[in-house]
Amino acid sequence: MRTIFHIDMDSYFATCEQQANPFLRGKPIAVSGHPSRRTVVAAASVEAKRFGVKSAMSIQEAKRLCPNLYFVLGDPEKYVHLTKKIINIFLSYTNLVEVVSIDEAFMDATDIQKRHGGAIKIAKEIKKRLKQEIGDWMQCSIGIAPNKTIAKLCSGLKKPNGLVVITEKEIPFLLKKIELTDLWGIGTKTKQRLALMNIHTTTDLQKTPLSALIKVFGEVGFHLHQMSLGKDDSPVHSYYEEEQEKSMGHQYTLLKDTLSKDYLKHVLFKLSERVGRRLRKARLSGRVINITIRHSDFKTFTRQKVFSFYTNDGYQIYEMALKIFNKLSLKQPVRLIGVSVSQLTKHAQQALPLACSRKQKNILTAMDEVNNRYGEFTIQRAALLATKKLSKDIAGYGLMRKF
Repeated sequence: MRTIFHIDMDSYFATCEQQANPFLRGKPIAVSGHPSRRTVVAAASVEAKRFGVKSAMSIQEAKRLCPNLYFVLGDPEKYVHLTKKIINIFLSYTNLVEVVSIDEAFMDATDIQKRHGGAIKIAKEIKKRLKQEIGDWMQCSIGIAPNKTIAKLCSGLKKPNGLVVITEKEIPFLLKKIELTDLWGIGTKTKQRLALMNIHTTTDLQKTPLSALIKVFGEVGFHLHQMSLGKDDSPVHSYYEEEQEKSMGHQYTLLKDTLSKDYLKHVLFKLSERVGRRLRKARLSGRVINITIRHSDFKTFTRQKVFSFYTNDGYQIYEMALKIFNKLSLKQPVRLIGVSVSQLTKHAQQALPLACSRKQKNILTAMDEVNNRYGEFTIQRAALLATKKLSKDIAGYGLMRKF
C-alpha cells in the first residue's frame, strides 16, 4: 500500500506577507491588487477567513464583512522565492514530489518512511522545518493516505495547521461524511450537473452506474466514479520529470470596462509580449492563438485560429491575435482580455525567411538577456512605449509546475 502526502500551505500569500511584516501577524489581511483599483481578494489570512473573507471576493464585499481588514499589495516574486525553498525541503526526503500549484504539492513517502521513522514523524518534521528554515509564521496542512485523491481530501479536513492520516480501511467511512464538493475536481457546475442526475451525496455517486456517468460526462465520468469509491492509481510524478506545458497565456482585468478597441489592442500587444517571453524561456513555440474576452456582464467567450507556422515571438503572436480581434464585434464593454498559445512544440518551424529569422532570433535573445538581468520590459519594442504599465498579476499562478 502506498503512502501519499498532500501538503497544502495555509493561506499562503497572506501568510507570506505576515511572515515578512510582523505588524500584520494576528491581524485580518487580504492580499490583492491595489485597493483603489478594481480588483479582487487573491488570498485571505486565517484571521480574515473567520469573518467570511475568501479568495475571488470583491474588495467591497471583503470590506463589508471585515471593516478592519488590512489590504496588502501582492508580491509574486516573493511567493515564488519562498515556494522554491519550501519545495527544496520536500526534495530533501524524495524526488517523488509533484507540484500541483504554488502552494501545494504531493509527495510519495512509500519507500522512505521507514528510514525516517514513519509517515507521521516525517509530516511533523516538515512542519517544524518550515518554521525553522522559512519562517516561524509559516504553516501547512498535511493529508496522508493511500492515494492522491484521498490525501488531498484529508489535507483540507482540519485546516489550518492540520495533520490527518487515513488508512485504506477508513476510506469508506470518510466518504460517507463528506460533501460532494469536498472531492477533488467537483465544483459548483459539476455539482449542478450531478444534481440533475439525482446525485447529491457520495453514496448516490457510488450507486450510479458507470455507463450513466460516462454518457453525461464522457471520460470524466470514469474519474468521478473512481473518486466516489476512494480509488486513484495515478502516480506522484518525480519533480525532475520533464512535463511539457499544453498552453501558455496571460489575462488582464481592465481598470475600467471599455469599448475602446485602440486601448484593448495596446493591452493585447503587451500580453502577447509576455506570452512570447514565457515561451522562449521554456524553449517552446506554438501555432494556435487564442484570445479571451469577458464583458461587463461577465459573459466570456474565446476565439482561436490555427496558423501554418510555429512561433514564440511576441510581435508575431500579437499580429495573429489581432487578426482574430479585428473580426470581433464588441457590443458590450470589455472587462477582461487574454491571449494564449497552444499546440506547443520544442521544435519550431521557420516562420520567416532564414536570414530574416536569424536576425529576429538574435534580437529577441539580446532583449531576453537584458530583461532577465534588469527586469521585465526594461528593454522593449518601441511600439510598446505607448502602452501604459499593466498592474501586477498576483493571482495568475494556477498550475505552476516548476520553481
